[in-house]
Amino acid sequence: MKKNNKKGFTLIELLAVIIILGILLLIAVPAVSKYITDSRKKTYKNNLLKMVDEVSNNVNSLSGGYTFSSSEYLIVPLACVELEKGSNTKSPFGTYEPHNSFIVATWNNETGGTGFKYYVAALDDGGYGVNI
Repeated sequence: MKKNNKKGFTLIELLAVIIILGILLLIAVPAVSKYITDSRKKTYKNNLLKMVDEVSNNVNSLSGGYTFSSSEYLIVPLACVELEKGSNTKSPFGTYEPHNSFIVATWNNETGGTGFKYYVAALDDGGYGVNI
């Protein structure tokens, strides 16, 4: 008597597994891609906020007893901002464009407020930009 031992999978079983894996990939890849892009955007914004803090510390220490008028402002290119840790010339998407990336400090004396307001305009060579 011969025993009929079939080992392995049939073609139909293999196709079913491949189709199920394909469907799972169609669902997973866009979700993971969106998560990575969102993380990069948050990093981009947090890096710029660190640069604003650094400029704020420097401007406040330099202003001393000097009184600013409402028409005065200070433009600081991102390339001139020195961070303690990390790079100030690269974003998560590319290198900052030197002529399109800067921080502006303006004197805030509206409605009795004192101090500076900070505005950020940044653009990198990847085409990503932010206005804060």
